[in-house]
Amino acid sequence: MSATLAEPIIWYNEDSASPLTVSKPAGFASGQILVAVIHQHAPSGHVTDLTAPTGWTQVTGDMTGANSQGRVFYHVYNGSEPSTWDFPYYTNADTCLALLRISGADTTPTISLTTANSTSVGSTFDSPTITPAGTDDLLICTIGDICDGNTFAVTAPSGMAAATSTQIAGGFMALAGSTLGLSSGSATGAKTWTSISPTGHDGGSFSIVVKSAAAGAAPAFVAGTGPGRRRLLSSARFARGQRIATPPPAAPPVPPTTVGIHEPRRLRGLLARRAESFQPVPAQVILPTPPITQRASSCRR
Repeated sequence: MSATLAEPIIWYNEDSASPLTVSKPAGFASGQILVAVIHQHAPSGHVTDLTAPTGWTQVTGDMTGANSQGRVFYHVYNGSEPSTWDFPYYTNADTCLALLRISGADTTPTISLTTANSTSVGSTFDSPTITPAGTDDLLICTIGDICDGNTFAVTAPSGMAAATSTQIAGGFMALAGSTLGLSSGSATGAKTWTSISPTGHDGGSFSIVVKSAAAGAAPAFVAGTGPGRRRLLSSARFARGQRIATPPPAAPPVPPTTVGIHEPRRLRGLLARRAESFQPVPAQVILPTPPITQRASSCRR
């Protein structure tokens, strides 16, 4: 099973009102993960203000620029999610967030990233090369631009899905994203964004790979939660009961030449042992009548 987007990227933006509240997607379900990519327009040194809500984990690697920073977080479905999560950021920042709901991912999970940033984004900009963990990972590329009062526009790298984006009202912080299902474990090479507008402002990019679940992998179940676990355990108990009830191989028949009518004790023992495997010991055993051997008559005529 390959990691794929379960729905289009969900976008959020907010201006100077930390934290940014993100809603749980309606379709979020067992075996899925969420990935959140967050960029902020803030002074250097404030990347540490981007922290993970409860239940989320940061992917190692920060995007740090003079006036823009970013981090990536993920969450694996566990069945006890709240309806919303709060993502803190620098108090006075413009902030944009991309939320990706992914199916078919390794729910361990295995996610890695590389970053690039610039104090002067041009009309083209590269999301850096990254090497996936598998041969069918999902590649996510994002680009952020502080825009400085200008409407944002961009074209996705060649071969990737069409870019979607969000921007703070008034033409400030903007963030765009695109995805690609990979078919090789080789390095992706740089993915080049084109037709970027405006230019000459701080910005940066992430390249992120999400490892797919192994072929034929079982769905993820979380201990202690939900009716699915009860059904799973009930099935296991039923299966164990069936195995216990399966009779052992039949005992070999009693050789007719080894047990005679004059050996009742041994016969009863053999029958009892056979009865342990098949059925209750019969209440009555009827033995065949032994043949009558005629002796030669000694009477004389």
